[in-house]
Amino acid sequence: MAFSVSPSVIVREVDASAAVPAIATPPAAIAGVFRWGPVGETILLSSENELVDRFGKPTNDNYETFFTAADYLSYANALYVARVDNGATKASAQELHYHANGDINDTLTEVRAFEAKYPGSIGNTLEVGYVKDTSFEVDVVEVGDITASTITVNGDGLVEDQAIAYNDEQIKFELAPAEAIASDSFEVGDILTIGNDSVGYQDLTVTGFAERTLTSARQVTANTSLIAAHEFTIDLGGKYKFFETSLNKLKLEKKWKDHTSFRKAPQTGNYHIIVKDAGGDISGTPGTVLELYEDVSTTATSKLADGSTNYYADVILNKSAWVEVANTTHFANTSYATSAYERFGVTGAAVAANN
Repeated sequence: MAFSVSPSVIVREVDASAAVPAIATPPAAIAGVFRWGPVGETILLSSENELVDRFGKPTNDNYETFFTAADYLSYANALYVARVDNGATKASAQELHYHANGDINDTLTEVRAFEAKYPGSIGNTLEVGYVKDTSFEVDVVEVGDITASTITVNGDGLVEDQAIAYNDEQIKFELAPAEAIASDSFEVGDILTIGNDSVGYQDLTVTGFAERTLTSARQVTANTSLIAAHEFTIDLGGKYKFFETSLNKLKLEKKWKDHTSFRKAPQTGNYHIIVKDAGGDISGTPGTVLELYEDVSTTATSKLADGSTNYYADVILNKSAWVEVANTTHFANTSYATSAYERFGVTGAAVAANN
């Protein structure tokens, strides 16, 4: 019922007895097994999507915990979640060496640059690639650097043509010691660009790279006083398609495997870092790029224009959801490779995470 007590003023009575007041859902908590995420740390989540992002999708091993949490978050907006595990390790590409009694030999074991951020078997799908400015795109051999004939002689005492035939899937050539390329010039997965301005250029994936040091009689030797040539063998993931066969007339250029993921090479002394779902267990598609870190520095005090840190270890610590720095020696020591790919948990010597 409404009535007027003065012009333009209306008084109305409203029955509020049937209204349900809005009451915030108090947060609940759950601890259980999840594929990913921090162990023993309580995280406040507000949605099912957050649950998947922080702790991974459900598996046959954790469906009870996962769907209990997901069901609660389907009608509530606050749930504390803590992950427990059974002592799983963090996946990495670390090479382990053991004493005779089975204990790890810390002297011989090499800790690689990165490892998974959290324990769990999902870490075994990760790969981290990194490249310094000097290895992003490099002219390895210029036209004329490879001699037309071998430096060493075969069993008959004869030199041979240094050539590559149409449809070949391997390049083998010799260089004099003064002209030899670095032993880490190529990594498996790098792109070899071969050709010249006349015939064009072809990109082929490197599937293998080997070097031998030879005497003039083509015998393998480690004696530097006897080395007459360095022999390089590059296996290719495709067939050579030009009719120019003389390696003396061809140029070889190396491009880092993931060079197309970045606009250009990093600045002098800096690195590009890429984190990929190599096995496809996270995204469903092997090789999916998860994270990119462009032009990060190895100097601990390095800053960006906005004042934030550009030191690679701090950048990874602050931003990565998948990996963390395990050993800064790889970036601080100039004797280490200037590009590398660390594939976690795939070799018998790697640290394979469980659960």
